[in-house]
Amino acid sequence: KGEGSDKDEVIPYTDGSEPREIIVDTEDPGFRLVQPISKSFIKRLFTSGVQEDDLKYKGMNLWQPQVEWTLTTNEQFYGKQIRSAYYCKGGTGDRKAIWSVAIKEGGYYKLFAYIPKIRFGMRGSDQGNQPEETYDFSVTHDDGIDHPIVKPDGRESTWVEVGTYHFSSDSAKIELSNNSKAKVVYADAVKLIKEN
Repeated sequence: KGEGSDKDEVIPYTDGSEPREIIVDTEDPGFRLVQPISKSFIKRLFTSGVQEDDLKYKGMNLWQPQVEWTLTTNEQFYGKQIRSAYYCKGGTGDRKAIWSVAIKEGGYYKLFAYIPKIRFGMRGSDQGNQPEETYDFSVTHDDGIDHPIVKPDGRESTWVEVGTYHFSSDSAKIELSNNSKAKVVYADAVKLIKEN
């Protein structure tokens, strides 16, 4: 209630995006995963009575990352309400994170991906020993499909530019694969900013 008023004050909800921005996060309905079912005989033997989906969010193991996309939370991730992202071990590209972004007005859009920086080890001591961090995207747009490789630089979690593309008023499809030599690949959020 406002001071000196008997009426409740209604504060409108905002997801934090600007008027020309469209953001799709891993918690949004426009996000999905594609990955092969990979359950070894040994794993089935020892986990026969265990429910894998008991918890929505799993702990993060950066020393031995999961082969499958695994949902986790961390303060370095982007989030409208929940700071969550999927992570998996870098691999051959057989696992994909897919964002379908609803486009209300066709035109040129600058595409960004949120790339979190999670430190390994004590004070980042092993940063020099890590393979080059790359993110292998596939962007379906009006002129076809592009396959940009994004190499984030810097030590902070941030939005990294992927490219500028023309999208019709329908939806844009952005894919991220685990095709990387990096120890861990993160699928967090994508952002489109309409150009004038």
